[in-house]
Amino acid sequence: MLVLSDEVPQTVNAGAILLHRLFAGYGGQAKPAHFERDNFDILKDKSALRLFVVGPNPHPDAKLLDCPYRELRMPLRRLETSRFSVHKRSLQALGFIPLPTHRALLKLLGDFRPEVIVTVMQGTPFICLAERTARKLNIPLVLIVHDLNEEFEQVFPWANRALFETNRRVYRSAARRLCVSPEMTEHLEQRYGVPGEVMYPNRS
Repeated sequence: MLVLSDEVPQTVNAGAILLHRLFAGYGGQAKPAHFERDNFDILKDKSALRLFVVGPNPHPDAKLLDCPYRELRMPLRRLETSRFSVHKRSLQALGFIPLPTHRALLKLLGDFRPEVIVTVMQGTPFICLAERTARKLNIPLVLIVHDLNEEFEQVFPWANRALFETNRRVYRSAARRLCVSPEMTEHLEQRYGVPGEVMYPNRS
């Protein structure tokens, strides 16, 4: 299983903690963030790896799962925290900012070949990359949906339609759509035209 997401399993911030709890029994027990990740590169039996995480670098003080973590930097990500964030997101919605190449992602994975991709539906570049990768590898995409990212990824009015179409395409492409509540499931079915299912946040 490949977690390819703007939110990665770690013990910092709410969404990341939920992912950490969700995959704790699948990827292994929690370990400090400074553990020797390169140890996974010398494993003789790569098939023993069940979980692989690709996304932003985890917080240095967080605990991680016992699996490989690799950083993937999105183009112009630094603009997200600048006064040009709305400009960047608007151009991104229209497809003017390229995603990392398929080859670059596969290089991060090495010999690991996922059978399913999981992403949290936040951060347009990551959900688009997850959708594209699942399509290229012909494997299922699973979406975890806690929020409607169109509400917190502000764009200019002329990019609203493009952002909506992007989210609808990704949502409709998923094999499973795991929404945080029945209300979210109903709302997104009305908005994007396909059903989802409820997966409540798992407790500690």
